[in-house]
Amino acid sequence: MGAPVNATCPLDGAAASLAVAVLIQDGELYARVKTALQQYGIACRPFVDDISLVRAVSRQAFSAVLLDATAGVDPLHPVLAHRLCYRAPQMPVILIGVAGDVVSSTAVLESGADDVVLAPVNARDLMTRLQLAILRHCRDERAREGRQPVLQRGEYRLDRGVCTVSVRDRQVRLTPREFELAWMLFSNEGEYVSREHIARTIWAGSDKRVDGALDQHIYKLRKKLALNGENGWAIQPLYGHGYRIVALDARGPRQAA
Repeated sequence: MGAPVNATCPLDGAAASLAVAVLIQDGELYARVKTALQQYGIACRPFVDDISLVRAVSRQAFSAVLLDATAGVDPLHPVLAHRLCYRAPQMPVILIGVAGDVVSSTAVLESGADDVVLAPVNARDLMTRLQLAILRHCRDERAREGRQPVLQRGEYRLDRGVCTVSVRDRQVRLTPREFELAWMLFSNEGEYVSREHIARTIWAGSDKRVDGALDQHIYKLRKKLALNGENGWAIQPLYGHGYRIVALDARGPRQAA
């Protein structure tokens, strides 16, 4: 479905400055997406394979990337893997043509994509989701720039610049979402952070939608950072509510300073 000829871009006057990278193998779907972008005045740069797209996004700043997901969600897609290798997502990535029964799956959330557009693709829905993804990305970039770069809690040192946590003489590299979760919990040492707050802040979704992904990230943090009491710190759950990180002593959790 195309947008009306006289449609205005939901991004107001910014559309002319936007450039979107598109990798869609399905010819009919690509034509529909290209038409929608052009009707809103957004430049569309097509790519024919993963390699050329990854090379381009590593050298050029696109407003967003649209990936074909008609064959299913692939968390190992080179573009998504490329983003996870860096300290923060370089640009929003939207999966296009996702089947409706896959949307609630952990695979979509674990893939690292910012949003999905269901099949059959509707131009207005595509543009709305593109708008929201770009605005969220800009907001998050401004927020990251204003945050303190290093957080020290006991023997744990979190460095936002490189997405790493140093534990004594051991340096652990985390994915962007793992790092943001660790930063959130350490920043609120001793206080429970609700699942809902974590879901909305890190995944921009509801806690019900991200249940599986959140539990997996908590598991990975415990394992990677030894947050099981081994180094005097632990992640503790509060059933039905959320998680907290606490410093332990012989008597149990000690009061945060």
